[in-house]
Amino acid sequence: MIVALLAMMAMVVDLGHYWQVRAQLQNGADAAALAGVRDLNGTLAQLPVARLTATSYAAQHVANGSAINLAASDVDVGTWDPALRSYAPATGSTPPYAINAVRVTAKRYDGDGGAVAPWFAQLFGKGGQNLSATSIAVGGGPQSLCGFPVGVPSCAITDADGVFTCPGSLTFNGGQGKDAGLALLARRAT
Repeated sequence: MIVALLAMMAMVVDLGHYWQVRAQLQNGADAAALAGVRDLNGTLAQLPVARLTATSYAAQHVANGSAINLAASDVDVGTWDPALRSYAPATGSTPPYAINAVRVTAKRYDGDGGAVAPWFAQLFGKGGQNLSATSIAVGGGPQSLCGFPVGVPSCAITDADGVFTCPGSLTFNGGQGKDAGLALLARRAT
Protein backbone atom coordinates (compact mmCIF):
# COMPACT_ATOMS: atom_id res chain seq x y z
CA MET A 1 0.00 0.00 0.00
CA ILE A 2 2.73 2.45 0.91
CA VAL A 3 4.64 1.56 -2.27
CA ALA A 4 1.56 2.35 -4.36
CA LEU A 5 1.15 5.66 -2.53
CA LEU A 6 4.80 6.55 -3.15
CA ALA A 7 4.45 5.62 -6.82
CA MET A 8 1.41 7.89 -7.18
CA MET A 9 3.24 10.73 -5.41
CA ALA A 10 6.23 10.27 -7.72
CA MET A 11 3.97 10.37 -10.76
CA VAL A 12 2.12 13.52 -9.64
CA VAL A 13 5.28 15.43 -8.69
CA ASP A 14 7.18 14.41 -11.82
CA LEU A 15 4.26 15.12 -14.17
CA GLY A 16 3.89 18.55 -12.56
CA HIS A 17 7.60 19.17 -13.12
CA TYR A 18 7.30 18.10 -16.77
CA TRP A 19 4.36 20.49 -17.27
CA GLN A 20 6.37 23.31 -15.69
CA VAL A 21 9.40 22.72 -17.93
CA ARG A 22 7.18 22.45 -21.01
CA ALA A 23 5.54 25.78 -20.09
CA GLN A 24 9.01 27.34 -19.75
CA LEU A 25 9.95 25.98 -23.18
CA GLN A 26 6.69 27.37 -24.62
CA ASN A 27 7.39 30.82 -23.12
CA GLY A 28 10.85 30.85 -24.68
CA ALA A 29 9.60 29.64 -28.07
CA ASP A 30 6.78 32.22 -28.08
CA ALA A 31 9.13 35.10 -27.22
CA ALA A 32 11.69 33.98 -29.78
CA ALA A 33 9.16 33.62 -32.60
CA LEU A 34 7.55 36.98 -31.84
CA ALA A 35 10.93 38.72 -31.73
CA GLY A 36 12.06 37.08 -34.96
CA VAL A 37 8.93 37.91 -36.93
CA ARG A 38 9.35 41.60 -36.14
CA ASP A 39 12.51 41.59 -38.27
CA LEU A 40 10.78 40.31 -41.40
CA ASN A 41 10.32 43.12 -43.89
CA GLY A 42 9.95 41.35 -47.22
CA THR A 43 13.65 41.41 -48.12
CA LEU A 44 16.12 38.54 -48.34
CA ALA A 45 18.64 40.40 -46.19
CA GLN A 46 16.38 40.29 -43.11
CA LEU A 47 15.84 36.51 -43.05
CA PRO A 48 19.13 35.70 -41.23
CA VAL A 49 18.53 38.67 -38.94
CA ALA A 50 15.13 37.25 -37.97
CA ARG A 51 16.69 33.87 -37.19
CA LEU A 52 19.46 35.45 -35.13
CA THR A 53 16.99 37.60 -33.19
CA ALA A 54 14.85 34.55 -32.40
CA THR A 55 17.90 32.62 -31.18
CA SER A 56 19.00 35.55 -29.04
CA TYR A 57 15.57 35.97 -27.41
CA ALA A 58 15.29 32.24 -26.68
CA ALA A 59 18.65 32.30 -24.89
CA GLN A 60 17.25 34.88 -22.48
CA HIS A 61 14.72 32.31 -21.24
CA VAL A 62 15.34 29.42 -18.88
CA ALA A 63 13.82 25.95 -18.97
CA ASN A 64 14.62 23.37 -16.32
CA GLY A 65 17.31 25.63 -14.85
CA SER A 66 19.32 26.38 -18.01
CA ALA A 67 19.08 28.78 -20.92
CA ILE A 68 17.16 27.73 -24.03
CA ASN A 69 19.82 27.40 -26.71
CA LEU A 70 18.42 26.89 -30.18
CA ALA A 71 20.19 25.05 -32.97
CA ALA A 72 19.99 26.46 -36.49
CA SER A 73 17.40 23.81 -37.37
CA ASP A 74 15.17 24.96 -34.47
CA VAL A 75 14.35 28.28 -36.17
CA ASP A 76 12.92 28.60 -39.64
CA VAL A 77 11.01 31.16 -41.65
CA GLY A 78 8.12 30.50 -43.97
CA THR A 79 4.62 31.41 -44.96
CA TRP A 80 1.44 31.22 -42.93
CA ASP A 81 -1.79 30.67 -44.82
CA PRO A 82 -4.62 32.13 -42.71
CA ALA A 83 -7.32 30.44 -44.78
CA LEU A 84 -5.86 26.98 -44.24
CA ARG A 85 -4.34 27.80 -40.85
CA SER A 86 -1.12 26.14 -41.96
CA TYR A 87 2.58 26.91 -42.03
CA ALA A 88 4.98 26.01 -44.84
CA PRO A 89 8.75 26.49 -44.45
CA ALA A 90 10.32 28.76 -47.06
CA THR A 91 12.16 27.11 -49.92
CA GLY A 92 14.56 28.55 -52.44
CA SER A 93 11.63 29.40 -54.70
CA THR A 94 9.63 31.26 -52.03
CA PRO A 95 9.79 35.00 -52.78
CA PRO A 96 11.08 36.96 -49.76
CA TYR A 97 8.04 39.26 -49.76
CA ALA A 98 5.79 36.22 -49.16
CA ILE A 99 7.67 35.11 -46.03
CA ASN A 100 5.54 36.28 -43.12
CA ALA A 101 6.16 33.81 -40.29
CA VAL A 102 8.85 32.46 -37.97
CA ARG A 103 8.63 29.00 -36.40
CA VAL A 104 10.69 28.16 -33.30
CA THR A 105 11.00 24.78 -31.59
CA ALA A 106 12.51 24.82 -28.09
CA LYS A 107 13.40 21.42 -26.69
CA ARG A 108 14.98 19.42 -23.96
CA TYR A 109 16.06 16.11 -25.55
CA ASP A 110 18.78 13.64 -24.65
CA GLY A 111 21.18 15.12 -27.16
CA ASP A 112 19.77 18.65 -27.19
CA GLY A 113 19.74 20.43 -23.85
CA GLY A 114 19.33 17.20 -21.90
CA ALA A 115 16.17 15.25 -21.24
CA VAL A 116 14.23 16.38 -18.17
CA ALA A 117 15.14 14.10 -15.31
CA PRO A 118 12.34 13.00 -12.99
CA TRP A 119 12.66 13.69 -9.27
CA PHE A 120 11.02 10.59 -7.83
CA ALA A 121 10.26 8.27 -10.73
CA GLN A 122 13.95 7.51 -11.18
CA LEU A 123 13.65 5.46 -7.99
CA PHE A 124 11.36 3.18 -9.98
CA GLY A 125 13.69 3.02 -12.99
CA LYS A 126 12.18 5.86 -15.05
CA GLY A 127 14.71 7.83 -17.11
CA GLY A 128 14.58 11.37 -18.46
CA GLN A 129 11.66 12.72 -20.49
CA ASN A 130 12.09 14.46 -23.86
CA LEU A 131 10.03 17.66 -24.01
CA SER A 132 9.51 20.30 -26.70
CA ALA A 133 7.34 23.30 -27.53
CA THR A 134 6.78 24.94 -30.91
CA SER A 135 5.57 28.44 -31.66
CA ILE A 136 4.71 30.14 -34.94
CA ALA A 137 4.50 33.92 -35.02
CA VAL A 138 2.97 35.69 -38.01
CA GLY A 139 3.72 39.25 -38.96
CA GLY A 140 2.34 41.55 -41.55
CA GLY A 141 4.35 41.77 -44.69
CA PRO A 142 3.97 43.08 -48.19
CA GLN A 143 2.69 39.68 -49.49
CA SER A 144 3.13 40.90 -53.06
CA LEU A 145 5.28 43.16 -55.14
CA CYS A 146 2.69 45.94 -55.22
CA GLY A 147 2.08 47.81 -52.00
CA PHE A 148 -0.69 50.28 -51.32
CA PRO A 149 0.61 53.85 -51.28
CA VAL A 150 -0.27 56.00 -48.33
CA GLY A 151 -0.05 59.75 -48.63
CA VAL A 152 -0.38 62.63 -46.23
CA PRO A 153 -1.39 65.99 -47.62
CA SER A 154 1.05 68.84 -47.36
CA CYS A 155 -1.62 71.05 -45.80
CA ALA A 156 -2.79 70.80 -42.22
CA ILE A 157 -6.06 68.92 -42.10
CA THR A 158 -7.53 71.20 -39.45
CA ASP A 159 -6.48 74.51 -38.05
CA ALA A 160 -6.31 75.41 -34.35
CA ASP A 161 -10.08 76.01 -34.26
CA GLY A 162 -10.85 72.57 -35.74
CA VAL A 163 -11.86 73.95 -39.14
CA PHE A 164 -10.85 71.82 -42.15
CA THR A 165 -8.22 73.58 -44.24
CA CYS A 166 -7.78 70.97 -46.99
CA PRO A 167 -10.16 70.54 -49.90
CA GLY A 168 -13.13 68.22 -49.44
CA SER A 169 -11.35 65.25 -50.98
CA LEU A 170 -7.85 64.05 -51.82
CA THR A 171 -7.19 61.76 -54.78
CA PHE A 172 -4.09 59.72 -55.55
CA ASN A 173 -3.82 58.84 -59.21
CA GLY A 174 -1.77 55.77 -60.04
CA GLY A 175 -3.10 55.51 -63.56
CA GLN A 176 -4.56 52.47 -65.31
CA GLY A 177 -7.66 52.56 -63.12
CA LYS A 178 -5.65 52.08 -59.92
CA ASP A 179 -6.76 55.24 -58.18
CA ALA A 180 -7.39 55.77 -54.51
CA GLY A 181 -9.10 58.65 -52.82
CA LEU A 182 -9.96 60.00 -49.41
CA ALA A 183 -13.07 62.03 -48.83
CA LEU A 184 -14.03 64.16 -45.88
CA LEU A 185 -17.52 62.96 -45.17
CA ALA A 186 -18.36 65.51 -42.52
CA ARG A 187 -17.42 69.08 -41.92
CA ARG A 188 -17.38 70.72 -38.56
CA ALA A 189 -19.89 73.54 -38.26
CA THR A 190 -18.21 76.94 -38.11
